[in-house]
Parts: sequence; structure tokens; C-alpha cells
Amino acid sequence: PGRVLARRSAAEDYVTHLLGAADVSLQGMRLAVDCADGAAAATAERLFTSLGAECYMMNAEPDGSRINREGGPLHTEQLADEVVRHKYFAGIALDGDADRCVLVDEKGNLLDGDKMLAALIYDRKEKDDLPGGMVAVDAASNMGLSRFCESLGVSAVTVTEPAGIPAELRRSGGALGGSPGGHILEIPYATAFDGQLTALRLLTLCRERGWKLSRAGALMERFPQVTVSIRTGEEGKARFMIDSRLQQAVREAGEQLGHEGRVRAWVADAEPLIFVSAEGRDFEEVNRLAVALAKEIAEQAEMEADRKEIRISVKGTDNLPSPFWVLADKHYIGQVFVNLIINSIRYGKEGGQTRIRFRDMLDKILIEVEDNGSGIAKEDLPRVFERFYRTDKGRSREQGGTGLGLAIVKHIVEA
Repeated sequence: PGRVLARRSAAEDYVTHLLGAADVSLQGMRLAVDCADGAAAATAERLFTSLGAECYMMNAEPDGSRINREGGPLHTEQLADEVVRHKYFAGIALDGDADRCVLVDEKGNLLDGDKMLAALIYDRKEKDDLPGGMVAVDAASNMGLSRFCESLGVSAVTVTEPAGIPAELRRSGGALGGSPGGHILEIPYATAFDGQLTALRLLTLCRERGWKLSRAGALMERFPQVTVSIRTGEEGKARFMIDSRLQQAVREAGEQLGHEGRVRAWVADAEPLIFVSAEGRDFEEVNRLAVALAKEIAEQAEMEADRKEIRISVKGTDNLPSPFWVLADKHYIGQVFVNLIINSIRYGKEGGQTRIRFRDMLDKILIEVEDNGSGIAKEDLPRVFERFYRTDKGRSREQGGTGLGLAIVKHIVEA
């Protein structure tokens, strides 16, 4: 059983809270505000007009059926046209749940999350208000943002996805982080991403400094960037994470760009995707490298289970307490399961089966990975945890790798 509490003053309380982040008036500032027919329609106009701004509202009559359909950060063309044609100071594009935004300057140019974050970094650095001298940035952020941070003596700590930004700031004691898509977190003003707060902070920054929005957007030089997504299964993601050949391919591609560029590849936490990103000053070279590397990764990370027609089954999850918590390092414990499952698939027989079973052991959760492959000879069992040990049969050098990798598994489990 639960409770439902009606707080009729919630919208007003929220606006009042956001106004605490602005200590200047926006009197005379003309804005075009796109609410994407979502949550911000209830508060955005009230927020900005309370500070004296004049607002032209777009996509601000939600009925639940058109959210993000024609407006928001992914559809800024109409907003940019309005800003330029009617000479607005800025355009604000909020997404449906209002946790992020992008801005459009007076010339119709887009300020994405990287450019907005650069302006906030500059402002807080000048005011000596950047705890830890660091910011948390998304893996997809442009290299220009990293170079900008270096020029200011600010450390840019990379996380794999926007969802990891709050945890990184808590861990490091930082106060500012964001992603190219416009998810920005600013402590102490908020503890979660907030698009209206982000827009408000950028507008007040410009008013304080007497800047046009295009001036804030010009702080960071944007490098040509090409990002390619590779759709694969969980086995493909796992193979990419542990295959040293693929990691070497990424490093070698990056070496071709040298200091004037970089190449990265990473897996999405919540989606069956691997991302490849290349950045540098020469777009043609960047594009060539990104496409070639993505093709190589896609070919090598192809689901081996499908090729060998191995059936993968998961049993026992229905009998587990929900939710259950495990005290472990997410990254390292993930390596353990990736290694066991990939070994099972790699060395399993065609048409075989891999079973993953969960057992509730009261104060522990037992997880078993089992297959019906040829197995390991009895005389080899005492040595399987040696780092480079190979058995003579199924684990041959021709199949790649330097061994079973069980030494790493043992080290992590016993740590």
C-alpha cells in the first residue's frame, strides 16, 4: 500500500526555488520558449516572466499526445527561425520532461550541452566557485570541451553516460557536469538535471556580463566529430569489453590523429549499442577513421552465440528477493560475468547451451554459469587460474586471447 499526496502549490514552490538561482533581472529580455508540449508548459512562462523577460511560448499546450513530437531539443528548426525573424535574445528548447534543454542564440546558432557547460565552467571558474577544480562530462562530449577545460586548468572527468554524472560529482565532491544533449547538473542549485534551471543560469550569466548569447557560445571551439552507433547484443558488448584486439584497434586509430584528435569506443549501459567516436580538426580524416573502426568492431563483436547457434537461458530470477542489493564494484563484478559468459560461448560446441542460474542463499546470491561444451580435462583443472595458462584442446592460440582470464576473475572475487 502507498499514499498519494496532493500538493497544490508544487508548481509555485518549484518556480520560487529556481528564482533563487538568479540574482539579476531579465527585464527587457525577449525570449522564445519551446516546451515540447511537455512538463515545462506548467512553469516556464511563469519562471522567466517573473524576472521581467518577455516570452513567446511555443508547443506549450500539452494534452499528453504530442510530447517531443514537433518541438524540444531534437527539433529546433522552427525555434531558430522564430528567434532570427523576430530578433529574440534567445530561444530555449526544453524537452518533454524538462530535465534538459538546448539554446538558440540571436543568430540562430545552436548551443548544445557542451557549449552551455563551457560557459558555466568559465563563469564558475572566474568566480572561484568550482569545487575540486573539476567537472563531469559525458563520453560523447566534444574534444573541444576537454581542450577548453585544459586551458582553464579544470579537470574533465569522463563518465560513460549522462546518468553517471550525479554519482561522479558525489564521489569527487564536484559541483558541475553535463552532456552534449543538454543534461546539466549544477550543485548547489539542484540535485538532478533541470532544463529550466540550465536556461535560467545561462541567461543570468549573459545579463551579468553584458553578453549576447552568441558570445557565451563562442567560448568553446568545437572540433569536427563523427559518432557511429553499432547495434549488437549483450554478447557483442561483452566481447568488445574483453577482446584485447578490439581495444588495440581503438588505440591505433587514435594514434593516427595524434594530439590533434582522439578516438573512443564505449558500450551503452542501458541499450544494446557500442559507440565509436572520432574527433579532430580534419573532418575527412575523422569520418574515415570512425567508419572504418566501427566496421571492424561490428564484424569482430558480432554475436558468436548466433553463429554457433548456442542457446542462452537465464533461470532462478523469479525466486530472488526484489530488489536485492550486492556490495560490489559494478565495473569489476561485471568483468567477472562477462568473462565467464564469453568463455562459455567462445569454447562451447555448436548447437550447445549456456545456462545462467541464480540461487538465493539467504545472505548470499549464488550465480552459476554452466554450458554443455567439451569442458576441461581433469589434469588441467589445478592450473586454470594461472594467468596465461592454456589447455591443449579448446583454448588454442588460434581462437585469440592469451588464456582463460580466470586469474582476473579469481582476483576480483577474492578482493
